[in-house]
Amino acid sequence: MLTDITDTKNAQEQVVYLSYHDRLTGLKNRAYLEHILPRLQKPDCLPLSIIIGDMNGLKLTNDVFGHTSGDQLLKNMANVLRICTRDDDVLVRWGGDEYLILLPRTDTDQAYKIGERIHKVCHEYRWEPIELSIALGIATQNTPDVPFDELFSIAERRMYANKAKKADHVMACLMSGFEKKLAAKCDETREHSDSVADLACRLFEASRHPEGDVDTIRLAARLHDVGKVSIDEYLFGNHSPLNDLEWEVMKCHSEAGYRTVKALNRNQLARIILSIHEHWDGEGYPQQLQGEQIPLESRIIAIAEAYDVLTRGKCYKGKVSINQALEVIRQCAGFQFDPHLVEIFVAMIQADLPECVPGSK
Repeated sequence: MLTDITDTKNAQEQVVYLSYHDRLTGLKNRAYLEHILPRLQKPDCLPLSIIIGDMNGLKLTNDVFGHTSGDQLLKNMANVLRICTRDDDVLVRWGGDEYLILLPRTDTDQAYKIGERIHKVCHEYRWEPIELSIALGIATQNTPDVPFDELFSIAERRMYANKAKKADHVMACLMSGFEKKLAAKCDETREHSDSVADLACRLFEASRHPEGDVDTIRLAARLHDVGKVSIDEYLFGNHSPLNDLEWEVMKCHSEAGYRTVKALNRNQLARIILSIHEHWDGEGYPQQLQGEQIPLESRIIAIAEAYDVLTRGKCYKGKVSINQALEVIRQCAGFQFDPHLVEIFVAMIQADLPECVPGSK
């Protein structure tokens, strides 16, 4: 009797494969590391270098774009590590957003060159949904009497030190990436954001308010639309007013922007961005704050953004004159906008005009 056991053998091979591989990235897993480590610590594999990597921006990606996009980011990083390492190197998905690379017969200088190549390829890699970035820590074992746990701890401390050292740079790169994505969705976004930032800073300085900070206002104004990176592109190319359902989707950008900036540990900035569409009378969104419950910075940016949108126009709505825009903002004082700030803003804009006449541009 003959029995076809192909399916059984394939199933067994799949079980063996998954026992030593990460299902998402296809890299080796921790179980494989424990299996092979004694072999790699023998004298013929020394010096043994390790690189520990912790990805930047995974939580941000999961929070803003969803876990499917986060999974793609992890796969992209795995591809970068494959490109940058050699056949004898062991790539391990250590867990979450961490990776471990074992480099047999590799001294410290060689290990750092591999680390530099990883950073270079990350920078050149097509970034979707955000630019790839990873913090690395490197350590080398030259003698077999050094415990692997000690080697791991050294590399891990160096990785966290590098992560902290470059935190501001990483945030700047991520924000730059978001601005590029916004500009790709809507051609006027960058120009609009810069204009809103300039107007908001001028209004803050004219208000002479003892609270707030002009640098924070400028950054918040530049990033006030950052949540729109998670909105479907078709809404930006719509040349007619949004319907009720589309408007509800668009309004979600406030919470998306909040999650984006909060994931970068900028809590104050996140709160400002969340509150820009709140109204003085409590009829705004998303929290229905009213009056001075709304952060000062948010109240300032709300006026600056409205004015820029009115005088710049939208794809479905033409622009208006400066005087017409000021009249709309006056009419919204006490309802949508802080009435005291409106008074200051109108005077500030009118002071820029040589003569304020109907139809001025």
